[in-house]
Amino acid sequence: MGRSAGSKRQVPDLRPAAENQTPLCPMRGEALEAKRGMGQKTTGEKSMNANQINKHIKQFGVKICRGEGYYYWLDLIGDYAIANVSSVYVYRARQLPLERWVELAKEAATCR
Repeated sequence: MGRSAGSKRQVPDLRPAAENQTPLCPMRGEALEAKRGMGQKTTGEKSMNANQINKHIKQFGVKICRGEGYYYWLDLIGDYAIANVSSVYVYRARQLPLERWVELAKEAATCR
């Protein structure tokens, strides 16, 4: 029922073979570069956390609140979730530039 004495479980080698190769994701074996999507900032942008972003967008009457792997919008007046606007699916707030958060906040403010 168990394994034979001489068999070993094969574990894939996920290390890059050369310095110019992209490292692989340990869970799926996919290149990490492929996992970088809209959430990656470009050079020159300052990364900000949720509190800093909320200070910039409070003028629109909304704030972001962290869920599990996403952010949703709260109305500042009643502190309730805004239902008619899409959540923002990024793991960390700093994955989007401030300009994009401001655009999304303006959109959320119109749905209040």
